[in-house]
Amino acid sequence: MAISLTERFGWVVYLDVYGFTALVKGGNPTQIHERLLQCETEITRILRRSAVKKFTFSDSTLLFFPAVQKKKLVVLKRCLELVAVVMGVFIRKHLPLRGGISYGSVTLGEGLLIGEPVIHAVQYESIVNGPFVLLPAKELAQYNPLTSFNPDLPPNILITLNDGNCMSGTLVCPFPREDLANLASEQFMHHSVHGPFTVAKMWKDTLDLLRQTSPSTPEVP
Repeated sequence: MAISLTERFGWVVYLDVYGFTALVKGGNPTQIHERLLQCETEITRILRRSAVKKFTFSDSTLLFFPAVQKKKLVVLKRCLELVAVVMGVFIRKHLPLRGGISYGSVTLGEGLLIGEPVIHAVQYESIVNGPFVLLPAKELAQYNPLTSFNPDLPPNILITLNDGNCMSGTLVCPFPREDLANLASEQFMHHSVHGPFTVAKMWKDTLDLLRQTSPSTPEVP
């Protein structure tokens, strides 16, 4: 049987439920499964009229936004908008997402997406310090964010990673971002009293990063 594979350039987005292991161990796996399926149904509806390809495994999702080099930034703007919407769908089910975004050439077909951008996007997800999606500045090779300004793209900030190092880039937040602020405040207050205190620190870091990307985020009481 002939195998149909296609090589394309585009943006790869890797998304993973933040703190999923602890969530499963401390909760009801059947209820979590149901919430994931509800999110999957809604995401499929949102993407049904777009050119975006979606690949799902357990709590992980890969999205591929086809984009030739000359359309790279135009497609990125739509990519960031849709990623924020997808994050919003999950967080309303108390399933915050963390992820990474990378650009390049991939091979897709037969239910698989393979290429260096997939590897990079997964690596970016692993170093984000909170439920955000990281777009490193270095991914915008044809656009220098230090000397140029594009009103269609969010500004780059200096981001502290979970290993203590820093990177220039953009953090994508759920839409609306108030949903993440409310969840983070709620989780911080609970875990700062009942523990684990490492989890309280995790949610405090999330609120700090939210304030870094939006000064309107309220202070933790």
